[in-house]
Amino acid sequence: RRQEELCAMKRKYEASMKKRLDDLREAIAALESLEYPGPIQVQAK
Repeated sequence: RRQEELCAMKRKYEASMKKRLDDLREAIAALESLEYPGPIQVQAK
């Protein structure tokens, strides 16, 4: 029972982390396409 709850929480957490990573990747790609100078790119990572 407890194990099921933990698994559900873990799945939810992983899904939100994946979405956040995808959003971050898109943001970085957008910045790069605008061709900002290097420092901003370094901060984003």
